[in-house]
Amino acid sequence: MKRIYTVLFLLFFLISTLTAKEFNKQTTKKISKIIKSSFKTDEYQLRDRSEISIDSIPSQYIKGIEFNKLYIDNEFVAYVIFAESQGRNDFFDYMLILNKDFSIKKVSVIIYRSMYGGEITAKSWLRQFEGKKITDDIVYESGIDVCSGATVSGPRLVNGVNVLLKLAMSKYR
Repeated sequence: MKRIYTVLFLLFFLISTLTAKEFNKQTTKKISKIIKSSFKTDEYQLRDRSEISIDSIPSQYIKGIEFNKLYIDNEFVAYVIFAESQGRNDFFDYMLILNKDFSIKKVSVIIYRSMYGGEITAKSWLRQFEGKKITDDIVYESGIDVCSGATVSGPRLVNGVNVLLKLAMSKYR
């Protein structure tokens, strides 16, 4: 009986350390897969969680921002930020992974709830963010190509990435 409680506790602890946001099991696996493939590792830890209050967010279309630091073998390797932005009708959840120098390693849409605009989940479209820094031209239709079929969610994701970059820089520099 003790063994069952120990296993349940360890399982709960493992799941809660992946992310403090309340993602379901399938989404948690997706997040884990993205992080593991981005860093070519099987083991990692998200630590030093902190949330940003809605009053300090410079955009009305973003909420639920959560900052984490990513550690591999007890060494800090990146920042992992979760946020929600509003598409035309519904909010969508995404993850921004920043290298130590605040360049973008990966942008990934984790949950897309709307029937329209789902084209922003395409890996080919999201790849254009990789390597960009706050000093780069991260502007929809200029530095970032238009995403056909996502006239609202595309610009909102780009705006969200810009806001998160600025918040990360002010928080960690």
